[in-house]
Amino acid sequence: MIPKKPILLHYFITTTCNCRCQFCDIWKQQERHQARLSDVLQNLTQAKRLGIRFVDFTGGEPLMHPHLPEMLLYAKRLGLMTTLTTNGLLYPERSKELVSLVDLLHISLDAADESDHNTLRNADCYHSALLSIDKALTLKQVPDILFTVNKANLKHVAPLVKLAQSLHIMLIINPVFPISASRLSNVDLDYLLSFANKPFVYINKAIIAFRKNGGNDNMQPRCRVGDAVIVISSKNTLLLPCFHHHVFAVALENDLLLKWNSKVIRNQRKKQGCFPFCKGCVISCYFDPSFLYTFDRLYFQNIFPKFKYAIDKYIRRHILNWMKGNPCSAATYVKRPDKLGKTYIKRPVTLKTNDRQTGKRLGKRI
Repeated sequence: MIPKKPILLHYFITTTCNCRCQFCDIWKQQERHQARLSDVLQNLTQAKRLGIRFVDFTGGEPLMHPHLPEMLLYAKRLGLMTTLTTNGLLYPERSKELVSLVDLLHISLDAADESDHNTLRNADCYHSALLSIDKALTLKQVPDILFTVNKANLKHVAPLVKLAQSLHIMLIINPVFPISASRLSNVDLDYLLSFANKPFVYINKAIIAFRKNGGNDNMQPRCRVGDAVIVISSKNTLLLPCFHHHVFAVALENDLLLKWNSKVIRNQRKKQGCFPFCKGCVISCYFDPSFLYTFDRLYFQNIFPKFKYAIDKYIRRHILNWMKGNPCSAATYVKRPDKLGKTYIKRPVTLKTNDRQTGKRLGKRI
């Protein structure tokens, strides 16, 4: 089924971030902006009328926005699927505000090793990411691990696959797009593809195939970002063709519906994938929805991994938890690699103060 309307809203609610990731340049922006809550709520209402089904609250670090819970709640009331990606630094303290408000929670973890992860993100966030995974599971908010792969952390693919399988949660393998010098070779991409059919691993085979064939051809573009995605900045501007290469920005002034259907915007949207900078583009957050708009091989390579994702996350996970009990925590997994995938406990495991003093055991401990 080919969509006839945009399905995804990328909402950049802040440009502020508490990491300085090597593969990202948003934190390098001199100006810092936070989206106004009133603007966000108005734009969500009109985006729903335009056909949007998913809204991705992003940044920057979205948890640095004080009104994020209100935005998520309003989106849920509109019937939208919500997605959120966080580096984990603020999630443990804000997690209870987000319960039942995030449909797809992605926690970034880019290495199975503390030093490598913190080096890639230029922040001490490794243990925060592990704690965030455990905190989310405790609150019955099943997270995904988002693994942004580049040359520097390719060696961590296998260990992170084992981590995800041990915790019964999804590992999303996301090849970095070449905004930095960490371009992956076809050999690297084939290596990633070798994990695609493993349990609890999601990798978009269409993205891999597209990258290996050189990415977008701006003479015969495969990009459908103008059809599939609405991009709104923290300044309340509509960005075209996309956030990373926008050449056109229009102030929304609480009138997204009118602006989106205006002749000027329609003409700009027709240029999707045709700009000189579009040649060779492989930005997955735009091509993932783009592949749904043309019925070809990439369509099927894009859709089948999503079926596998749903089966692993919503069926396989529950079967394994029923058979074996809840898996050990992320922190335990890292501390005891000899027990990976073998040690299970029943959540929650707690010890009262007086019990610690007497040494009484209230449950299984690892």
